[in-house]
Amino acid sequence: MTARHREYHSGSANVGTLWVYLGPTTTTRVKSDLVDGWSDDVVGHMDQDNGLTIRKVFTRVHIIDGEEWYTNAQGVRTLLARYSHCPSNWAPAPKSGVGKWPDPTESELLATATRAVAKCNPSAPSVSVPTFVAELKDVPGSIMEPLTGFRKLRNIVPTVRNYGTALLRAVATGHIMWRWAIKPMVRDVEKLCQFVDSTQERYRLLRQLMTSKSVRTRCSLGCTTSSLREQVTVESQRATYIAYRDTYYEKSEWATVRWRMNEVTSRYLNEHNGYGPIMDHARKLTMGATSYEALAVLWEILPWSWLADWFGNIGDTISACNNTAGCYPVSACFMRRIWTKSTYVPKTQSSWIKISNDPQEHEVTKRRFLLPLTGYWIPSFGLPILTDKQLTILGSLAALKGTRPFKTK
Repeated sequence: MTARHREYHSGSANVGTLWVYLGPTTTTRVKSDLVDGWSDDVVGHMDQDNGLTIRKVFTRVHIIDGEEWYTNAQGVRTLLARYSHCPSNWAPAPKSGVGKWPDPTESELLATATRAVAKCNPSAPSVSVPTFVAELKDVPGSIMEPLTGFRKLRNIVPTVRNYGTALLRAVATGHIMWRWAIKPMVRDVEKLCQFVDSTQERYRLLRQLMTSKSVRTRCSLGCTTSSLREQVTVESQRATYIAYRDTYYEKSEWATVRWRMNEVTSRYLNEHNGYGPIMDHARKLTMGATSYEALAVLWEILPWSWLADWFGNIGDTISACNNTAGCYPVSACFMRRIWTKSTYVPKTQSSWIKISNDPQEHEVTKRRFLLPLTGYWIPSFGLPILTDKQLTILGSLAALKGTRPFKTK
């Protein structure tokens, strides 16, 4: 096994001049549109998982053209300055998303391993029928409670405070019920409609596990976006060009886990090698009709378990330890792709110059990390960075708990 580093650099030079009447002086500028790349990988270890780093940078400079003239009182025109396909004196450099999202720490990789094993687990149900039944009982109340709150608006004492309190409580109740009852039920109904396809896919996965040394499964771990606007001075030597630099960040993450069937399960399925027994096993796994799924349902319906999952990965740990299919993880990888793009929007510009060449900067960084599989069954805890979705849930709960009851007629 040998570490390997490779680079490539290419580009095209932009050569231009700035001529100024005083002197006169001529300044030649040379700047290139660049495409640079780096990669670090491993040679001679193809049958195992390896780390990987790929980085690609693309820059395109501003090109300025134009002539500045002066006309005196007699109507005589004098050329004061000329830009001839001249690159600006702004040094383009793409903003790195790696600095915004640094490499994960060991504890973060362990938590990611738990989440990856939970989502890629062949034992995980496509739709949990026990959970669906437990959520179904809350649907009538989740629909009627917000409607009841809106109907009470007609019977309250007509003051601004009462109207505001009643409307706030009704909206907060509707949001909570949508997040926790209606939306999960709709998602489960959609999965139930695809039950036959999901069962066939699970059947094929079991077949692959029986006949292959190992099988890889992949899952998405989410996508995060961000943006930044800043003011930059692109050209200031003779002409003036000030622009807004808009930078867009995008981070997408996914994981791949390699699974292997244990000898006991493999021997049992091979002894009952037929469409019927294996399909029955696939149906139970797909719908969650297993004893282990009952434990997961108990955690889901436990009060405030959702809040505990924000500060610890207890739910993911329960799902990761599900071994109903008789498989165990052999290795796991975590992939991250960070993409940034910067574009320019003019703010202040001298009227006699023209900007061309579509100036912009890109950077793409791809990383592959090896996930530790020793200890993924142990929950980890920490202080989370709350997302917009979690903040809206907390805001709705605060609105319900913090507002005083309104007066009715």
